[in-house]
Amino acid sequence: MSNITKADPITGYLHPAIAPYPRLRFHDIDDEWRVLLDAENVFWALGKRDASPTSLLGSILPLYNQNQPILDPEIDHFRNKLDLSAVYINPTDKCNGRCPYCYIPQEVRENGVNMRPGDLATVLAKIEEYNKSNTAAAGRKPVIVFHGSEPLLVKRDMFKAIENYHDRMLFGIQTNATRLNEADVRFLIKNRVSVGLSLDSVSAEENRKIRPIHGVEDAHASVMQALEWFDGYPGLNVITTITASNVHELPRMIRLLHEKKVSVSLLNPVRCTAPGTESLRPGNQELLHYFKQAVDTALELTKSSGRKLVISNFANTILAITAPTARRLMCDITPCGAARRFFAVMADGTSVPCGEFIGLTDFHGPNLVEESVEQALTADSFKDVRSRVVEEITECSQCLYRNICGAPCPAEVYAQSGDLNTVPAYCGFYKELINYAFRLIAEGKTNDLLQDQVYNSMEEVYVLT
Repeated sequence: MSNITKADPITGYLHPAIAPYPRLRFHDIDDEWRVLLDAENVFWALGKRDASPTSLLGSILPLYNQNQPILDPEIDHFRNKLDLSAVYINPTDKCNGRCPYCYIPQEVRENGVNMRPGDLATVLAKIEEYNKSNTAAAGRKPVIVFHGSEPLLVKRDMFKAIENYHDRMLFGIQTNATRLNEADVRFLIKNRVSVGLSLDSVSAEENRKIRPIHGVEDAHASVMQALEWFDGYPGLNVITTITASNVHELPRMIRLLHEKKVSVSLLNPVRCTAPGTESLRPGNQELLHYFKQAVDTALELTKSSGRKLVISNFANTILAITAPTARRLMCDITPCGAARRFFAVMADGTSVPCGEFIGLTDFHGPNLVEESVEQALTADSFKDVRSRVVEEITECSQCLYRNICGAPCPAEVYAQSGDLNTVPAYCGFYKELINYAFRLIAEGKTNDLLQDQVYNSMEEVYVLT
């Protein structure tokens, strides 16, 4: 029996003037604005609800006729092409953290293995070889993200790999910062490593409850110190995993991070892939309330200081509307990026479609120490994940927002229901957040919600004034 609440799709409504266009629907995003949307290719136009739909359609429909033949194959290619762009490597199974929501089983985190340096070198060499031989990846540097568990527990091996490959690969790490020192920060900045720090509460006491550390180390103090050392480093981001216990802190978290010169934040609702974690999930309405407050706070601080703080996963929602194929985060694509744009490698070399599948052994793939990247990507377990598309999920197949939200996350819905083709638990949250994104776009705030390099690289395909 699924633990995920079924949700009503946004189906929109018709108007006589769009009867010849069966894919177009109107939808009222709030009391002031309506959108005309083609759910298949995310062509859209916004207008005031008190304006006549007929007056809007006179200029919209010629644009639609002109752009539909361009947009349809573009988004189809983006959705379905197997285009590996990143590999997440867990250089150790172990972690000094005891986060209750972690997708890696506790037994693995406490008693797992470290990746042998020779095995790490073998995996990196295979990724490099795949990248050279694959037409889609030719000319791009492979992206390697050291993830986990806690990768800094094997700092020496990881840093050696970065030294050996820094001119041929782009590296990132995700860490709780407890094993980070000032010399490490200098090394990471020198080698242009992207760094993600994990922080779940403004309060040190609350952070210790949400992200307890085994031993005497303190994650909150470690992250605060790291933020001083990084001092506005543009390759830094801070990830907050949102649970029922910290959801109310989101606006304050944004203020703290802006004060610490952080330019990119990710506010990620907890994925309940581990057994017994459902109670940690915030309610959709509460999550929406505080997430919108966080977005508003970021906009306020950007305006008052002239220094942006971008909430990356909300920025991805903005991109999913304004430039669907420019999305950077791959969770809100259907099929999602797992096993297609990225995959993960465990410390023993086992490949998985995404780190969230580590505890779901049915989805484990070939061992990358012994087999190739191609063998991992063509494994049945990887194909199964790539087969999950919104068209096969009853509620999503009827929803106007299906190619904006992407119905994430396959690992979470499978863990909760035993069925990949299940509507996500956060469905109600996604729909209302997309409504809010449309409103902010209508208000002309797109630039303030995206990183400068992303906004400036966007190309105008069609525009309706």
